[in-house]
Amino acid sequence: MLTHCYSGAPNNAGEDTNIVQDGKLLPAALAAKKRGVIFDIGHGGGSFDYTVAEAAIAQGCTPDTISSDVHVFSGNTPGMPYLPWVMSKLIGLGFSLPEVVAMATTAPARVIARLPKHGTLQTGAPADLSILDSVEGPVEFVDKRNNKRTERMHLRPIGAVVAGVAFGRPYQSPFGVR
Repeated sequence: MLTHCYSGAPNNAGEDTNIVQDGKLLPAALAAKKRGVIFDIGHGGGSFDYTVAEAAIAQGCTPDTISSDVHVFSGNTPGMPYLPWVMSKLIGLGFSLPEVVAMATTAPARVIARLPKHGTLQTGAPADLSILDSVEGPVEFVDKRNNKRTERMHLRPIGAVVAGVAFGRPYQSPFGVR
């Protein structure tokens, strides 16, 4: 698995280690994808660059899983790496809502060998659900390099069900601390 797949970040020596260099997808990245290496967003506070993502996706290196990499430091960064926000960014990059939901649910469950119970709504699966609202209207997204994209919608959490118990409503704008 390659997480932070569209990071745009240099290594500790300051050398560019992205899968996209000079606007071109590295052949090794596409070869890894074809070999079955899982490409994960791993957005975080500093691991998502629109210029890397757009070029990689256009050249055949789409993400397999969506993860937020939210932690105490990344949660307060301008890119807001909360999962619904990251999912919304991927919709803006041309993926459908069903594709994005699968990348955040069934695909990760498959990767960690937790299907058929986790990441699904099948009988016998835990009753763990995120309830999202599709909010129409202009919204601006930003990446770690302050590249901005204006899109037509975003996903907003409106509730959750954990082990069959509903909680967490309403969330503050955009996804405030509980």
